[in-house]
Amino acid sequence: MTAIEEIRTCTIKRFGGYWFISMLVEIPLEFPKLKPIEEASSIVGIDVGVNKLVAISDGSFVENIRATTNSKISRRLVMRQRAASRKVNGSNNKAKAYNKLA
Repeated sequence: MTAIEEIRTCTIKRFGGYWFISMLVEIPLEFPKLKPIEEASSIVGIDVGVNKLVAISDGSFVENIRATTNSKISRRLVMRQRAASRKVNGSNNKAKAYNKLA
């Protein structure tokens, strides 16, 4: 395990009833020496997209999981928003419903 040289920032947040911590630290690393392009045996081109997550130069694709299930997620969000808006103001059930949305 490498030693942390310096802690730059530390942020603590409460989101949806849970606590999260985010830290930016500086860790000294040594990177391996890279080969020049002339010595590389093969070159691969990668294109990052929205519908297809990755398109590789050999013609293969990697599907984006979020793009295929987006309608399911948006439907669930609409249903939870509708259910939360029907709850009585100030009730524990309304607080729980909005925590599910967060």
